[in-house]
Amino acid sequence: MNNLFSRLTPINNEYPTCDETEATLAIYDIDPDLITQKLNIKPTYNQKQGVPKVKRTGVSRIANRSSWLYSTEESKVLSKDLRVHLNWLLDAIERIQYTRIIVKKHQNS
Repeated sequence: MNNLFSRLTPINNEYPTCDETEATLAIYDIDPDLITQKLNIKPTYNQKQGVPKVKRTGVSRIANRSSWLYSTEESKVLSKDLRVHLNWLLDAIERIQYTRIIVKKHQNS
């Protein structure tokens, strides 16, 4: 993980003004299966436009747009500081890009 630094407010994992914190990368209006394939990350939630999906509450809903969400919601990040959550999401994307570069170099050798 990148080192976080703020000149104004120090990073504080126990951020006293927050009860809980999460960050979500949300991509809309693109086939969620394509995004999963391209990023090679299993989303926290996804739904295709026009396809019924049963929510946790048991209610079925048909999405009017496709969505792909990747979140720190499920205790992947224990900090209450939003900057730590955002950094975690950015690191996940950076790892994917780095892996692609390595694979591409290997394929070209």
